[in-house]
Amino acid sequence: MMKRAPQRKHSRSGFTLIELLMAMGIISLLLAITVYAVNYAQDADRIRGAASQIQSFLGGAQDRAIALKKPVGVRLFLDRIGDQTTVSSMAWVAAGDKWSEGTIQLQRWDVAESYPDGDGQTDPGPVDIDGDGLNDDPADVWVVAGIDTGWWEMKRRGLLVDGLRIRIPKGQDGTWYPISTELIDVTQPPGPIQKLRLGFPYADPGETATANAQAFESGGEDTYELELPASIMPLEPLLLPDDTVIDLAASRIPAAWGPWPTASGGTEYSRYMDIMFSPTGGVLGTAAAAGIIHLYVGSRVDALTYRDYLAAIPASPNPAVPPDVISVGEDGYPISDRRLVTIYTQTGSALINLVNPEDTLADGVDAATDPYLFAEVGSEAN
Repeated sequence: MMKRAPQRKHSRSGFTLIELLMAMGIISLLLAITVYAVNYAQDADRIRGAASQIQSFLGGAQDRAIALKKPVGVRLFLDRIGDQTTVSSMAWVAAGDKWSEGTIQLQRWDVAESYPDGDGQTDPGPVDIDGDGLNDDPADVWVVAGIDTGWWEMKRRGLLVDGLRIRIPKGQDGTWYPISTELIDVTQPPGPIQKLRLGFPYADPGETATANAQAFESGGEDTYELELPASIMPLEPLLLPDDTVIDLAASRIPAAWGPWPTASGGTEYSRYMDIMFSPTGGVLGTAAAAGIIHLYVGSRVDALTYRDYLAAIPASPNPAVPPDVISVGEDGYPISDRRLVTIYTQTGSALINLVNPEDTLADGVDAATDPYLFAEVGSEAN
């Protein structure tokens, strides 16, 4: 009887089509996750690097002010792309000269009848004089009228801008006030008197009847000195890494920097956004009045995407800071890493903090409710 040869088991030499497709799908998924993680890490490194550069640049200006024993600061330059609400470059600046030509007279708010000259009588309230959305008392002393001061020509040449400071009277006994140049119209020939608006009322309410625009029988203090804009120092400027910006719309900045509404319905910011440090290290000028400045550092693409998102919402918060994900597209739009560079104006110190992305608004607007919380409680970031 013949024995059968034992059957051999056939070993497979390859994969089925389904197995290959599954393997390729898994590899593609892992690759996508890896690319996303690498891109996110690169974005985060770029944002952290930009925040660190800003912090170091501010510290360098502060060190120079202390070493040179004179004010030195940093000027932020508006980008001329997009909606002009972002900053990606800055330079060191030195304090400008002072101007004290001519004489002044202190007046109450009087622009109703013959803007900006008025009719000699205080305008009746209520009126929002300083543009903060609240009604002010026109009986307070808001106006500095200049005689032979050359302010019209200075504004025309760009030397007299909103946010500068005027000291009344001139010298160490005087008090500094921020100014607005809205009452000087350089599209018309200059008159014998040009007027500046103070950022807040003059300390003395005057001695004449409140209906009289001239606050003092004698005209009040007649000497002054104006701080002229700072000049750029011949040192290397700072350019932030690609796609990283300071988003002014998401920052908390001095009111003298803007934003202000434009005739086209948009907003604009000052050309002179200076953070000046004193020889003792603190912040000077209108920036000092802010107390704390939060500069929001993030992606330019994120900033413009969020701006487009807010534009479609009638009543959006201001300043507006996005949460981690905003309602754009089917799955939402994730916001890249971001940081706050927080400047404490009393000491001049600058720290890097995380943004608090929590959104508790119930009105359907994607916005962080208290984005500066971590900075204000002292939670620093790496």
